[in-house]
Amino acid sequence: MTSEPTSLTELATFLGAGGLVLWLLGCLSVGALTVMLAKWWQWWHQRPRPRDVVEQALAHLADGDRTHALRLVRGQRNPRARLLGRVLDMLEAGTLTAEDIRTESIRPARAATAALDRHLRILEVIASLAPCSACSAPCSA
Repeated sequence: MTSEPTSLTELATFLGAGGLVLWLLGCLSVGALTVMLAKWWQWWHQRPRPRDVVEQALAHLADGDRTHALRLVRGQRNPRARLLGRVLDMLEAGTLTAEDIRTESIRPARAATAALDRHLRILEVIASLAPCSACSAPCSA
């Protein structure tokens, strides 16, 4: 009596026939999926809650209500809200000029952007190594 091939034995045969290249592409695919899920998780947790908190704070600031604007953005995880809170704190302190506040706000803005960009280069490398569906060779586009 012969046993029927199962999905697991078919997968093992398929991976065995593909050799090292298929294993490498499989590992890169798992790595890419991991990075994509991690970035999604990072961006999901950095969204403003409530959704329009920064816009509300800017509206209060335009009305001259700096205290209410600061109360809205304080404690937010969103980079825009944190940056606005930092700028409002510097305005409240009154020790810096507008140009100094602008200069001091650029550094954390760049740091927040760099944190959001982190690990995206890995996806670029994996995408450039992936074979084209048309020719089964690495894409150069």
